[in-house]
Amino acid sequence: MYEPQTWHELLKQIIADASSRQVLASELGVVPVTLTRWANDEVIPRRHNLHKLLEVLTTEQRERMLPLLEAEFPGFTASKSASAVPPTEMLVIPNEVYLRVVHSLAYTPRQVRFSSLGDFVLQHAIRQLDPSRAGIALYIILCSRGEKVHSLRESFGRGTPPWPQVLEQHGIFLGAESLAGHSVIFGHLEINQHLSSSDTLSPGYRGMWEESAVAMPLLREGRIAGCLLVSSTQPDHFIPVRCQLIEHYAELIALVLDPDEFYEPQQIDLGIMPPPEMQRPYLLRFRHQVATVLKEALRERQLLTMQEAEVRVWQQIEAELLAISSFSEDAEKEE
Repeated sequence: MYEPQTWHELLKQIIADASSRQVLASELGVVPVTLTRWANDEVIPRRHNLHKLLEVLTTEQRERMLPLLEAEFPGFTASKSASAVPPTEMLVIPNEVYLRVVHSLAYTPRQVRFSSLGDFVLQHAIRQLDPSRAGIALYIILCSRGEKVHSLRESFGRGTPPWPQVLEQHGIFLGAESLAGHSVIFGHLEINQHLSSSDTLSPGYRGMWEESAVAMPLLREGRIAGCLLVSSTQPDHFIPVRCQLIEHYAELIALVLDPDEFYEPQQIDLGIMPPPEMQRPYLLRFRHQVATVLKEALRERQLLTMQEAEVRVWQQIEAELLAISSFSEDAEKEE
């Protein structure tokens, strides 16, 4: 691949894909055509925009971009970027985020509220928790529906490389064996700063790229809807100020959820879920099973919505996965 000789050429390479251009423009707070004009050397961006550009690029992109910027703009350094601001000054949810959430709660239809506000809130959280784009993943983990909560499920997620930007299609079930499960069971923040360490006593298994993780329950009036799970590629990433920020974001996400998604602590009865690789075959059949349930309901002249069909199938998959874990435990006891 051709190695760009100027920052304009490198930017043009970074935004060659329309979706990447849109994401980068959104993170910078500009329109995509502005990035194109920067890349074509039609407009000279202001210094604070160049600092912000460095902040939102990936680590690899930033390492390539900085010397090119320094060559064209004498005296330019990365130290003036927002990432150099002390964490205690940075890690406060901006007022405009709260205002947007309150406004949307008043005017956004219930059917799309979770997806639109969830994306908005997590994108802002990513910018504050991973300003250097070292790699982070945020999941909204929700309690599975039922009279008793026997599992949790990754329902909505956003990430930065090496994770995909959109994560919910990779959603798995979690139980008492997980960091998220411990957070929900005990109703407080749980943290594991060294997931790769085999001698750690902290809960949680290590997913791909994970080095540290923190889970904060989603609470309202003492009831629990699930948790906000945040994973990082860096060990010891979750210093106290970041944990406090995660707690505040969890409180904000809890406002977005419907009241019927919250459960009393005595309703939480998490089982043990099998590891992700054992869950994949069941999760891949999800859409096919939903279509089958809807066809059967239509054949029997039953009124069944898509959401009701999805809940029914998730419950079926949950039961199958719990049965797998139960069988494995019985087999271990016999040995």
